[in-house]
This record gives sequence, structure tokens and C-alpha cells, in this order.
Amino acid sequence: MEATAVEKRGRISDRDLGIWDDAHVKRLKNIVDECKIQGALIGIQLAHAGRKCEVPTEDSIAPSSIAFSEAYQRPSEMNQKAIDTVIEAFKKGAERALKAGFDVIELHGAHGYLINELRQFDWRLNCLSLVVDY
Repeated sequence: MEATAVEKRGRISDRDLGIWDDAHVKRLKNIVDECKIQGALIGIQLAHAGRKCEVPTEDSIAPSSIAFSEAYQRPSEMNQKAIDTVIEAFKKGAERALKAGFDVIELHGAHGYLINELRQFDWRLNCLSLVVDY
């Protein structure tokens, strides 16, 4: 499953799958179970859109308050509390993915989404190791 948001404000669009709430586990498990009945393994990609969130009802966040482009809203600049919140969201997302029975969990860290954005700021790299070491 591609680009499954770990926070509601971390969706790319309002049509994205999410794993930010325990209520998502049951429905995701139904999909996982059906794949396994067919003999397949299944993975999930945990993601956060960061400044590339296109959901108009959400306040996007990023390492700086610079919008991705003129077509995107201006994000709120993350402070340490926001970073800690996102790290916890990735951890909880991974726990929920395990409860749903996924065989593989991937953190989406490319294409200008939040982890990729944070990697652009060397002074904030320590938060990535906390997520990956989990």
C-alpha cells in the first residue's frame, strides 16, 4: 500500500489511505487478510506529505514555512514539539501496521515529502534516526 498517511495532516490528498487512528487497523487488516488468502505478502509505505499536503482543510507542516510552490498552502514551520509529534506518529503507524498484519513496512523518505524535507536540514537529522531505530 503506497503513501499511507501517519497523520491526518500528512495526507497528500483527501483521498489517501491513513493509519493515524486505531480505527484504521480493522479495515486495513481486511485488505491484508484477503491478500494473504491469495498467497501474497503485503507491505505498507508509511508517509507524511509535509509541505506537499494538498488537503485544503488541513494545516500543513514543514521544516520551514516555505510553500512547495505557489499552488500549495504555506506550511507552519516545525519546532521540536512538532518533530516529536511526527516521530510518534510514525512509531504508532508502524505499530498499527504490525497489528493489521503487514509483512513489510517502508518509510517514505523521497519526492519532497516530510522525511525528505527534514533530510534537507542537517541540524534536524537526529529525528530520522529515532524513527528508523524504532
